[in-house]
Amino acid sequence: MTDTHILEALAAQARELAALRERLAVLPSFASTEALLDDLAGRTMDRVDRLMAIHRDAIEREIDVMRDAIVNGADVLTGAAGPVARADPPARKDIIFDENLVLARGLVDIQDGHGLVSEPVEIAAPVGPGQIIVAQGVGAASTADLLAWQICAGDAPCLGRYEIWDDGRWRFIGQVAQLPSDDDGWAAGLRIAPTGAYIGGATGGSLLRIGKIRFARPTRAEPAPLGALLRIGRIILHDALVQAGDPDDLPQAMGQHVGGRINGSGWHGREIGGGGAYRWMGARGDIRVDLKPGVARRLTIIGEDSVPHGVAPDEALRLVAGGQALPLTVSRIGKGWQRWIATADVPAALGGPDVLFELIPAPGVARSPRDYAAVDDSRILSFSVRAIAWDAVTTA
Repeated sequence: MTDTHILEALAAQARELAALRERLAVLPSFASTEALLDDLAGRTMDRVDRLMAIHRDAIEREIDVMRDAIVNGADVLTGAAGPVARADPPARKDIIFDENLVLARGLVDIQDGHGLVSEPVEIAAPVGPGQIIVAQGVGAASTADLLAWQICAGDAPCLGRYEIWDDGRWRFIGQVAQLPSDDDGWAAGLRIAPTGAYIGGATGGSLLRIGKIRFARPTRAEPAPLGALLRIGRIILHDALVQAGDPDDLPQAMGQHVGGRINGSGWHGREIGGGGAYRWMGARGDIRVDLKPGVARRLTIIGEDSVPHGVAPDEALRLVAGGQALPLTVSRIGKGWQRWIATADVPAALGGPDVLFELIPAPGVARSPRDYAAVDDSRILSFSVRAIAWDAVTTA
């Protein structure tokens, strides 16, 4: 082999070595084998957590479909008709707001067959975790009025959705949440009281009309009555899920506790903080609702918190409804992102059964808490939401 061939071979090997060094340069370096194993374990667990989150959402959707199929098969009726006849019907009766209603605490003013409630009320009716509750009333002007009141069983809130028809009739369908601290989960009765958790810090206005309640153990500061009444006729304690409403009689307005059972995806499990229940949204979140067509609405989102980011409020979140992008105005309440409200005008054309509303965070907003805090939480989080309301826009 000549000197020229040797030099060419060495040059080729030098080029291969340089290319290999470039490939190695992008790989992380570790001071020890233990550090390498920790990094590999962290990367593996991140992927496992993401897969588990995806499968959990899919399983929850499948369970919801199975529940609905069971309910439809059993033909569970609500509204004017009572629940389907059973071989062993429940002994517990509906709670009727009339002169015969027995209260543990508070006062209900009976007028025109409906009870008027203006401050906290307690009703003696043993209720367990998971109990489905349907409340019916009249005289509701907006879902903000209804969301200003909270039904609880002991310390466990009843979470669900409020529906309003154009004649002022309203219905609440919810389920008692089971708290992690519950022993057997049973409470001695229901409590109906004003709350500021789901109305965006409002201090007044027309609210849910129900009656007066005083607490047996006023150890924690309760929100002051907001000055309006809740007009309620009855509460039905169901032992099965409630069937969807009549597609020809869809509600004009709706308000949803996001911490309750929702028809949507992209949300993490329910959490209950000091101010109420909420869910964290991941890389995006959506919710489907049934609303009467041909009605213009104002969409209001009550937010609890968000991950740290430097994006301006109006650029942090996008709204797509029925495949159409809607301008969304986001404003903070107080310092930081501890409470925020987003509003949008929903055109009358967006109505009917199963309308899809999608919330899309700006790029870089959805992150894992591991990125900015020393916590062992690998979930992808963006915004946490307490409630969403779709209220009809009335013209003078």
